Amino acid sequence: MAKIKRRQHIVSKFYLSGFANGTKRVMQIRLAGGNPQPISITDATVISHFYTVTLPDGTRSDAFEDAMSELERAAATSLRRILSGTWPLPTADREAVASWIALQYLRTAAVRRTFQELSDFLTDLALRTEVAGGGKDRLRTVLQEIDGVSPTEEDVEFWWDDLTAGKPQPGPTIDPADHLQQIIRQHRDSTLMMRARPWTLIRFRRKALITGDCPVVLLDDGAVVGAGYALAPTVLVPLDRRTALLLSEVAAGVPEGEADVQIAPTAAMARVFNQAIASNAYAAVFHHPDDDPLTGLSLPPPMRSRAGLPDLPLDDEDDAEADPVI
Repeated sequence: MAKIKRRQHIVSKFYLSGFANGTKRVMQIRLAGGNPQPISITDATVISHFYTVTLPDGTRSDAFEDAMSELERAAATSLRRILSGTWPLPTADREAVASWIALQYLRTAAVRRTFQELSDFLTDLALRTEVAGGGKDRLRTVLQEIDGVSPTEEDVEFWWDDLTAGKPQPGPTIDPADHLQQIIRQHRDSTLMMRARPWTLIRFRRKALITGDCPVVLLDDGAVVGAGYALAPTVLVPLDRRTALLLSEVAAGVPEGEADVQIAPTAAMARVFNQAIASNAYAAVFHHPDDDPLTGLSLPPPMRSRAGLPDLPLDDEDDAEADPVI
């Protein structure tokens, strides 16, 4: 039986190499604080068992990691073509890059957090709707349906006080299996949406770009929007330390790829892009060790602090053997 890969990247390792030096290291800046630290791309953006699922027979599987690797191999080849000067892309390469962008957007800790927030919201709404007309008697029935046993009067009073006080009720925890089901369900449509947008390539000669643990950034007039890739006017993806890709709104009647262009870079673009990438990060940002692109940027707190949710800690070289609690 094959050994489970415990340490799993939430950002493609091949992609991180575009921000690494000759020893395959990037500078990591944790949003929680601390000094920038060099880290191998083998260790950057790693979370233990993030995609590991438990099968019906009780065994654990990391098969999704292998499936993602197949897609990443095709995307890596196509990305190398962009970085070596090919533009616009041939259709097959454009498809491979669009598929990777969609996957990279869906696979992150931030998106799992969004799924959890949606689960909590729908559970809270359903519970309030259920008991709104029936009072404590209906609440007692709902609790029995959920738990399979009759609730005590103390249980009913506890839940009633929470509901009437407006305290949000948590939904089922989104585990790796739930997250992977959402990725599988949404990936194809997401790829089509990414592919349909006009693509704009910007190659910087002097200014350096950063990346983060959520490197696909949704923008509206330069500001980061939290979710909704279908409606976001612009999608930003830093492809390496000198290259950015913008996917803009679909142009009606224009065939895919026909509106792809390359434009000249400006220093202002680099500043706006880097700030957006930093603002979109979940727990860390990264840059090439020889660059100093953070000057003037405002780094946000970790996304868990913004949402009040538990951390999904990133492994690093010093604690790589410790399994974080997810």
